[in-house]
Amino acid sequence: MLSKQLKNTKSDITAKKLKKEIGIRKYYVGILIKENKNENYLDQISELKEKGLKNNVQDYLINDLQEKYRLGVLQLIPRNKRDNDNKTEYQKLVNKHVDVSQLSIKKINEEIVAQKNQYLDEWLKVSTP
Repeated sequence: MLSKQLKNTKSDITAKKLKKEIGIRKYYVGILIKENKNENYLDQISELKEKGLKNNVQDYLINDLQEKYRLGVLQLIPRNKRDNDNKTEYQKLVNKHVDVSQLSIKKINEEIVAQKNQYLDEWLKVSTP
Protein backbone atom coordinates (compact mmCIF):
# COMPACT_ATOMS: atom_id res chain seq x y z
CA MET A 1 0.00 0.00 0.00
CA LEU A 2 2.82 2.38 0.86
CA SER A 3 4.56 1.54 -2.41
CA LYS A 4 1.43 2.49 -4.35
CA GLN A 5 1.23 5.76 -2.42
CA LEU A 6 4.88 6.41 -3.21
CA LYS A 7 4.29 5.93 -6.95
CA ASN A 8 1.38 8.36 -6.88
CA THR A 9 3.19 10.96 -4.78
CA LYS A 10 4.35 14.10 -6.49
CA SER A 11 5.78 15.86 -3.44
CA ASP A 12 9.44 15.20 -2.59
CA ILE A 13 8.80 15.64 1.13
CA THR A 14 5.95 13.10 1.13
CA ALA A 15 8.03 10.70 -0.96
CA LYS A 16 10.89 10.91 1.55
CA LYS A 17 8.53 10.22 4.44
CA LEU A 18 7.01 7.23 2.64
CA LYS A 19 10.46 5.82 1.77
CA LYS A 20 11.50 6.17 5.40
CA GLU A 21 8.32 4.41 6.56
CA ILE A 22 8.84 1.59 4.05
CA GLY A 23 12.44 1.18 5.22
CA ILE A 24 11.42 1.04 8.88
CA ARG A 25 8.76 -1.54 8.16
CA LYS A 26 11.19 -3.70 6.13
CA TYR A 27 13.68 -3.52 8.99
CA TYR A 28 11.14 -4.70 11.57
CA VAL A 29 9.83 -7.44 9.29
CA GLY A 30 13.43 -8.64 8.89
CA ILE A 31 13.84 -8.74 12.67
CA LEU A 32 10.62 -10.75 13.06
CA ILE A 33 11.77 -13.23 10.42
CA LYS A 34 15.15 -13.69 12.16
CA GLU A 35 13.48 -14.13 15.56
CA ASN A 36 11.11 -16.71 14.07
CA LYS A 37 14.04 -18.62 12.53
CA ASN A 38 15.79 -18.62 15.91
CA GLU A 39 12.69 -20.04 17.59
CA ASN A 40 12.54 -22.75 14.92
CA TYR A 41 16.19 -23.64 15.57
CA LEU A 42 15.49 -23.96 19.30
CA ASP A 43 12.44 -26.14 18.60
CA GLN A 44 14.48 -28.40 16.32
CA ILE A 45 17.23 -28.69 18.94
CA SER A 46 14.66 -29.64 21.58
CA GLU A 47 13.10 -32.25 19.30
CA LEU A 48 16.47 -33.85 18.60
CA LYS A 49 17.37 -33.91 22.28
CA GLU A 50 13.99 -35.42 23.20
CA LYS A 51 14.59 -38.35 20.88
CA GLY A 52 17.38 -39.38 23.20
CA LEU A 53 19.53 -40.91 20.50
CA LYS A 54 23.22 -40.71 21.18
CA ASN A 55 25.05 -40.88 17.90
CA ASN A 56 27.39 -38.75 15.83
CA VAL A 57 24.73 -37.59 13.38
CA GLN A 58 22.45 -36.29 16.12
CA ASP A 59 25.34 -34.56 17.89
CA TYR A 60 26.44 -33.01 14.62
CA LEU A 61 22.92 -31.79 13.82
CA ILE A 62 22.45 -30.33 17.29
CA ASN A 63 25.79 -28.53 17.06
CA ASP A 64 24.91 -27.24 13.58
CA LEU A 65 21.55 -25.92 14.77
CA GLN A 66 23.17 -24.29 17.80
CA GLU A 67 25.63 -22.51 15.50
CA LYS A 68 22.79 -21.32 13.26
CA TYR A 69 20.92 -20.11 16.34
CA ARG A 70 24.02 -18.24 17.54
CA LEU A 71 24.38 -16.67 14.09
CA GLY A 72 20.75 -15.56 14.28
CA VAL A 73 21.35 -14.01 17.70
CA LEU A 74 24.40 -12.15 16.39
CA GLN A 75 22.42 -10.93 13.37
CA LEU A 76 19.94 -9.29 15.72
CA ILE A 77 22.73 -7.18 17.24
CA PRO A 78 23.24 -4.01 15.18
CA ARG A 79 26.60 -3.96 13.38
CA ASN A 80 27.84 -0.91 15.27
CA LYS A 81 27.05 -2.56 18.64
CA ARG A 82 29.02 -5.78 18.06
CA ASP A 83 32.34 -6.00 19.85
CA ASN A 84 35.43 -7.45 18.14
CA ASP A 85 34.83 -10.97 19.49
CA ASN A 86 31.25 -10.91 18.20
CA LYS A 87 32.39 -9.59 14.83
CA THR A 88 34.94 -12.38 14.47
CA GLU A 89 32.45 -15.05 15.56
CA TYR A 90 29.77 -13.58 13.30
CA GLN A 91 32.03 -13.62 10.23
CA LYS A 92 33.14 -17.17 10.93
CA LEU A 93 29.53 -18.37 11.26
CA VAL A 94 28.42 -16.45 8.17
CA ASN A 95 31.20 -18.03 6.13
CA LYS A 96 30.29 -21.48 7.39
CA HIS A 97 26.51 -21.25 7.03
CA VAL A 98 26.06 -18.88 4.11
CA ASP A 99 23.62 -20.07 1.47
CA VAL A 100 25.79 -20.29 -1.63
CA SER A 101 22.80 -19.75 -3.89
CA GLN A 102 22.32 -16.33 -2.27
CA LEU A 103 25.99 -15.36 -2.40
CA SER A 104 27.37 -12.98 -4.99
CA ILE A 105 30.36 -14.26 -6.94
CA LYS A 106 32.19 -11.04 -6.04
CA LYS A 107 31.92 -11.89 -2.33
CA ILE A 108 33.35 -15.39 -2.62
CA ASN A 109 36.86 -15.67 -1.25
CA GLU A 110 39.27 -18.42 -0.24
CA GLU A 111 38.13 -18.31 3.40
CA ILE A 112 34.48 -18.93 2.51
CA VAL A 113 35.41 -21.78 0.17
CA ALA A 114 37.68 -23.36 2.78
CA GLN A 115 35.03 -23.16 5.50
CA LYS A 116 32.35 -24.56 3.21
CA ASN A 117 34.64 -27.47 2.26
CA GLN A 118 35.39 -28.14 5.92
CA TYR A 119 31.66 -28.02 6.71
CA LEU A 120 30.93 -30.57 3.97
CA ASP A 121 33.84 -32.79 5.04
CA GLU A 122 32.53 -32.84 8.61
CA TRP A 123 29.08 -33.82 7.36
CA LEU A 124 30.51 -36.59 5.20
CA LYS A 125 32.51 -38.02 8.11
CA VAL A 126 29.41 -38.10 10.29
CA SER A 127 26.88 -39.28 7.73
CA THR A 128 28.83 -42.11 6.14
CA PRO A 129 29.09 -45.37 8.12
